[in-house]
Amino acid sequence: MKLRLIVAILIGSSLALASCSSEEKVASDAEQEELVAKVNDWTFSREELQEVIDNLSEADKLKYDTPGGRAELTGELILEEMYYQEGLKLDMQDDQEVRDAIKRFERSLVVDRFYTNKIKPLATPSDDEMQDYYEDHIERFTRQPIARAMHILSKDNPDKLRAYKQMIESGEETFTTIARKYSEDEFTRAEGGDLGYFNPGGYMRGIGYADEISNAAFEMQVGDVSEPIRWRKGWSIIVLNELRPSVVRPFEEVREDIENIFWVTRKDEIKQTAYEELAKNYQAVNFLADELKLTTRTPEELWNLAQNSSDSWERLRHYEEIVDRYPQSEHAAKAMFMVGFVHAEELKDFPAADRAFTRVLNEYPDSEVAESAKYMLETMNRPSPQFEEEPAAPDEGETGAEESKG
Repeated sequence: MKLRLIVAILIGSSLALASCSSEEKVASDAEQEELVAKVNDWTFSREELQEVIDNLSEADKLKYDTPGGRAELTGELILEEMYYQEGLKLDMQDDQEVRDAIKRFERSLVVDRFYTNKIKPLATPSDDEMQDYYEDHIERFTRQPIARAMHILSKDNPDKLRAYKQMIESGEETFTTIARKYSEDEFTRAEGGDLGYFNPGGYMRGIGYADEISNAAFEMQVGDVSEPIRWRKGWSIIVLNELRPSVVRPFEEVREDIENIFWVTRKDEIKQTAYEELAKNYQAVNFLADELKLTTRTPEELWNLAQNSSDSWERLRHYEEIVDRYPQSEHAAKAMFMVGFVHAEELKDFPAADRAFTRVLNEYPDSEVAESAKYMLETMNRPSPQFEEEPAAPDEGETGAEESKG
């Protein structure tokens, strides 16, 4: 296992292994207390070992971040250092494959450093820009309210449910007991009618989507038992066990998310500008792009190519070409919407999807897909409250509602 090489690639050889020096030195007693390994003049410190462990995968951390694991890992690093020193004796550093690999690694580091230092800062928003975005899109940083409820179903007799409600409210029986005995919902009956946690209009355990039940739940107080509610499978009464209100995530918590949104929104323009500016100083030719310019496809042909492709990125290229080359065609608005849809549903790149759907509303406000774009902007990737763990199914008499109802 070449852990040291992996770490060097991840964080740069000048960081993780800089002090793994081959310089000749004699370690003092104090220095030796800080060392975990030594091979001739090469030394490795406890701090450096910790840095290696910190950069391991979670699975490898579990394996090596113990006293025995650290000793095993140190042994592997010592073996690798002996491999390295033996290789130097055989002049393997002058091997052409080694030199080529070093050159590729150097190229990668230089490109990354230039990109990070010179290009990416051009897209970095100011504090005022981020604050304005936060305030203008506060709904996107708002966790939806969430409820937990139970129900008792009767497929055709609401009067039964009214009788059950009276029994519960009088303390004669608990909601859970009646649900287990009499509910006609086979899926949730054994768990006392438990519907789990759900957002407004969201999925409910066992019954799926039922706006009638969801709407009623979010209008109730915890512990209340509803009147019979008519929905597609019949009639239900519900008890509200828990209700957590919507929560606005603080600005500092979402700051990095907002920076990324700005980056994704601006990066194509910035990269294109950089390309055009740098190309003035270089003889840069994209022969494949030139070939594509000679191939003229109609909007219909591009649309069909996109629809028939199973590759997300290939589809994006065809949709984007429609918008870029034929912005006034009947396919342009649909193509722009599909750019957002592919990013949202297939690639899970929500900032890019946000940009595409916003363009639909700005550039094609009267198109047939404008309402769909608005809906996607309002609903995609909206965060919900996170719970440490899903509570166990309620037992008889254990829910907050049942305690309040006797």
